[in-house]
This record gives sequence, C-alpha cells and structure tokens, in this order.
Amino acid sequence: DVLSSVNHLVGEYDDSTVRLFDDMLEEIQSQQPGYYTRVQALLAEILVDIVRYCRPMANSSRSNHIKPIRKSPDDSKFEIITEFFSDIYMGLSKDPSIDALAKKLFLSSRQINRLVVKYYGMTFAQKLSASQLDRAMDLLRSTQMPVAQIGEACGFSNSKYFSVRFKDYTGYTPTEFRKFVQKNIN
Repeated sequence: DVLSSVNHLVGEYDDSTVRLFDDMLEEIQSQQPGYYTRVQALLAEILVDIVRYCRPMANSSRSNHIKPIRKSPDDSKFEIITEFFSDIYMGLSKDPSIDALAKKLFLSSRQINRLVVKYYGMTFAQKLSASQLDRAMDLLRSTQMPVAQIGEACGFSNSKYFSVRFKDYTGYTPTEFRKFVQKNIN
C-alpha cells in the first residue's frame, strides 16, 4: 500500500510489484535459510519493475499514467534463467543441468551458456556452483545438519568434493565456516 500512496510521484505499479515488496519484507522478517539470496532476487525484480514503470514525469506531460515498457524476449529469458538458479538455491530443482534449462528455453546449451555469461558474468557451471555453495553457506549458518548431508542437499554426491569446492569458494572448509559463523554470532 506504500506504493499506491505515492503513485502520483513515481508512476503506476501493478499488484505484482506490491507483492514483491510484501514478499521481501516477509523474507527479511522470517530469515529462513536462503533468505538473503531471495531478498536479493526480489530486489532485482523490483528494480526491473521500477525501470519499466517509471519514467521522468517530464516525459509524461499529456498523461498522469505511465505506460509499462513492453517486455523483450531477452527479459523473459532472464526471468526464466533467474528462476532456474533460484530454484537450485532453494533446493527445489530436480534437474539443475544446462540441458534442462536449454530445453525450458528451447535453446542450445551453448546459447544458454552465452546468456548466463551475459547476465551474470560467469559460465553456467560457475553460476550453478555459486548457487549450490551459497545455499550450503546458508544451511551451515542456520541449521545443525551434518556437513555431508548439506553437501548432498546442495547437489554434491561426494562429501570430499563438496568440502574442496566449498573451501575454494569461501576460503574455509564447511566445518571451519560453521565454527567461524557461530563464533561471530555469539
């Protein structure tokens, strides 16, 4: 409702933008595992809405209504790719492969990799690994699950490989990371 009260200042928002703010507030208040990444994703969606729905008032002298910018096919691809990695982060993806994403977008795996590099500045494999390891960090922070179980929940079938990848990513082994976080919270 905050947005509707300032509508005349910044443009028109639809209910989906308001829901994004509500979802973000709920995530911040609940602080469930993965909330930080979810808040970042919601904030990115909100910023996209702001860009689409807001234009300087000087450009809208004939109307008090600001028309949304039409979505391009590239925007839709970005949304699908973002949702794909968000599902991996949340542990909801049954098939976190480049082929699964390629099939979803009707593109080749090579085209998917180019898009991921364009959107995130890293390859599909690097983004997949980052999503999995970010989830592992949140689980280590917020649960007492055994390290091997966290590795498996994040898509690593081998706990030694998980520990090596985690240390490469964070500079700590999963156990060291958990101890570090617990020490700094208390």
